[in-house]
This record gives sequence, structure tokens and C-alpha cells, in this order.
Amino acid sequence: MKKKLLSCALALVMLFGSFMLPAGMPLSDLFGFEVTAAASDFTYKVNSDGETVTITGYTGKGGDVKIPSSIDGKAVTKIGSRAFEYYENIKSVEIPNSVTSIGNNAFYYCLNLKSAKIGNGVTKIGIGAFAVCAKLKSVKIGNSVTSIGDSAFYTCVELTSITIPNSVTRIDPCAFTYCLKLKSVKIGNKVKSIKNSAFGHCLELTSITIPNSVTKIDDDAFVFCEKLKSVNIGKNVKSIGWDAFGYCKSLKAITIPDNVKSMNSGVFSGCTSLKRIVIGKGVNSIGHESRMFAAGSVPVVYTNNSYAKKHFEKYEGATCKPLSKWNVKPKGLKRDKVTSKTATISWKRVPEASGYQILRYDSKTKKYKAVANKKPSLLKHEITKNLKPATKYKYRVKSFVQVNGKKYYSSPSDITIRTRNAPVKISSVTSPKTKTVRVKWQKDGKGDGYNVQIAKDKKFTSGKKSFTIKKNGTVSKTISGLTKDQTYYVRVRAYQTVNGKKFYGDWSVKKSVKCK
Repeated sequence: MKKKLLSCALALVMLFGSFMLPAGMPLSDLFGFEVTAAASDFTYKVNSDGETVTITGYTGKGGDVKIPSSIDGKAVTKIGSRAFEYYENIKSVEIPNSVTSIGNNAFYYCLNLKSAKIGNGVTKIGIGAFAVCAKLKSVKIGNSVTSIGDSAFYTCVELTSITIPNSVTRIDPCAFTYCLKLKSVKIGNKVKSIKNSAFGHCLELTSITIPNSVTKIDDDAFVFCEKLKSVNIGKNVKSIGWDAFGYCKSLKAITIPDNVKSMNSGVFSGCTSLKRIVIGKGVNSIGHESRMFAAGSVPVVYTNNSYAKKHFEKYEGATCKPLSKWNVKPKGLKRDKVTSKTATISWKRVPEASGYQILRYDSKTKKYKAVANKKPSLLKHEITKNLKPATKYKYRVKSFVQVNGKKYYSSPSDITIRTRNAPVKISSVTSPKTKTVRVKWQKDGKGDGYNVQIAKDKKFTSGKKSFTIKKNGTVSKTISGLTKDQTYYVRVRAYQTVNGKKFYGDWSVKKSVKCK
């Protein structure tokens, strides 16, 4: 129909040859209907202000689509409803900063769309805007978006991660439902509510942090997130809706902070791995018509809240304990990286922990002293000060929950760190005779012996040879059988032997020499 109207209009112009368009006036202004933009693949309409346009359709071949910021001298400010709907040949789309809104179903069912870059001018992403974009893997949302519409990314089954900028205040119902491969979500710190089923059926989602800005988690918000192992609820959430975490089958523990007033029925229904819940002082309304843990595990409840204790014992048959009895210590402590002056230790997450306390043994007082506190998302401690080479240190890690402003600590998990010997200092590297290299170094006062390496390249991968010196007092090594006129690289490190195990020090600065 559009083509027919355009043909008629052109025929009229040809018929009245003396008729001239005013300079710069596009046909769309003259005849009041959509036309294909000159030298482009987009159709559009002029907005009521007469100075901006809305993209209404696309007639190009697909591939990588970059939406223009202006057409016929008019700024492109909107992408209209259904503008790219069902266009299966589009692989990527870039939306300019001039665009302020993306209409309902704008890219609905673009099955081969893999990436979308949304400009910083966009404030609204409409209902179903990218729904059923089955191959969409990456989305960059601009910093001006304030709302993500109902079903905006519904059934984007290949989407693996999403960052919701701090400008967003609302995530509408079903916004990311059935994003089956969505593993991580970063929610901006201005989101006030997470609506019904916003992240429902995100099967691969393993952890979620709900910022302090959120006051309400609606019904089914995270239902069937079967791999959501840990949840951190912000301190300003006041209500948690029906089945909000229903059938999160991998969820093992959770803390309900003090500010939560109401929890509806079935919040943890079908959570078959749930072992522990910590409940703050604020909860004074708990729905029980269909039970909190229907078809799931009944966990141990830790709380000083008498109302919550009575409810869970009476209606749920749960075992309730006071918070003073809470004791879940971190597991899996290990040394990730140790040098002569630094070390890093790490541990496994305690799902309901409010944080972790790090303690260090003081050999003078013969007591452990707290040296750091970590947020629940931080599972390592880097030690960069007050460590000496070739020295043993003892550390402890405790998890804690904080309820009503008070911290309840677990018993500690202990770990011992032995720092490496300091780097050996090489005195000289020479080639005293043909096919021979001689290296000398300074004695390490804490070492039991040395390890000497020589190679043909700086990375010590080509022609590498290693030698062990078993006496601390031996501070030189002559290496023969080498290649004439070859440049060699040499390095040395000390070692200590403790209970039959060698602990190697840091490498010396590597030195080079040309072999005679």
C-alpha cells in the first residue's frame, strides 16, 4: 500500500512538472505518510514536533545493522513498536545516543540477533522489545535507561550475562524470564522493585545480589532458578512475594535481613537443598496457606524473632535455634599465591554469611587478632604487608551473620602460610671456557640449598636445564656441554626443607651470557 501511494505521489509530481518541493523538504512532510529514507534501509515517520522521526520499519538485507542518528536532517529519537519484528536476518544492532525509547516488540522474534548495543540516550525499553531473540548473547544497556519493560528480554535463551545500569529504577514482570543460560546479573543500585517473574526460569543463574535500593521482591521473581546457590538480600527489602525463590533447587542457605516485614507463602517451595535460614527481627507476617517450604526441604531456622520462631515451629515443623547457636565455619581454605613478602588465602562461600573476619596469630601475645573484615562476595584475603621471607604465619577465617546490628561469629577455620625465601642475588655469570657457563650467587641465610636453571630463552622454555645444590654453603655452579656462541639465561632460587618437603624461594633476577 505504501509503495502504491508513493507511486501515485511521484506521478502527480511528474504530471505537474512545474511544481517544485521547497528546499530541504522530504516527501514525507509533503504527503504525510512513511517513505523509505534516502540512501538507507529504514522507513520512518515524522514526529509531532516536526523535527524528529520514529523508525517504523526496515527493508535492508540484515547482517550488522547500525541505526542512523538522523534521517533527512531530522534526529532519530524513537524506534517504533514492531519496527524490526520477525526480521530474522539481523545479526547485530547498534542504537545511537539520539534514540530515547525502544517501542514494544521492536525487535521481537529476531531469531538470529546475537548482540545489541543500546545508546546512552535510551530511557525506556518497551514491552517485549527483544523478546524471543533466541541467539542474543550480549546486550549493552545505556546509562540513561530507567525502566526495562514487561518481557523485554523474554526467552533470550542464549543470553549469558546482563548488567543493569544504576539509572534503572524498575524491572518489570517477566523482563528476563526463560533466559535459560543467564549465569550472572548485576543489578544497579537504584532499582526499587523486582516485579513478578522478572528472572523466572533462569536455570543457570548461580548467584544474585539484590541492592539496598530494592524495597520489594514480587511473586515468582526468581522462581525455577534451579542453580541460584547464593542470594544476598539488600537491607531495605520490606516484602518477599509468593514463590519468590520457589524451586531454586541448589539454594542451600539464606539470610532474611532485619528490614523484611512480610514473607508470603511458598517463598522457598521446592527448594530441596535448603539447609539453613537466618531470620532477622523485623518479620511479623508470614503466609502459611500453602506453606513456606512446600515440596522442599525444611531447614534449620536461626532467629531471635519470637514470632518467626513460633510460626516455623508450628506451621512448618522446622527446628529453630537462637542466633547464638549459629556456627557455620568457612570451608576449603587454601593458599592461592605466596611469595617472599606477600600471600593470598581463599575459602568457599557460606551462602547466608553477612561477611567474614580474618584473624592473624601474634607470637608475642600468643593470641589471634582480627586484621580484616570481608564482604560476603569477597572470598579471599590478600596479605601485602608485614610478612618476612622464609617465615611461617598462622591465619584464621570466621564467617558471621549480622542481625539487628549484632554479629554472630562461627568457629574458625585455620590455615598456615610459609613465605618463600627471598630472591637470591646473582654475583656473576661468565663463560670461562668453550661450551661452559659459570654462575655465582650470594648465600641465603635461611636456605638449605639452591635450584639453578639455565635456558636459551628469557621464558626458560627452550633447552632448559635444572640443577639442585644440596648445601647452603655452595654458592656457585659450573655448567658444561652447552652450545657454542649461544646466548644463555640463568636464574637461581633458594629452598628450605620442612618435614621432607621442599619450599622454594622467589627466583633471582635472570642474567644472560654468551657461551664461548
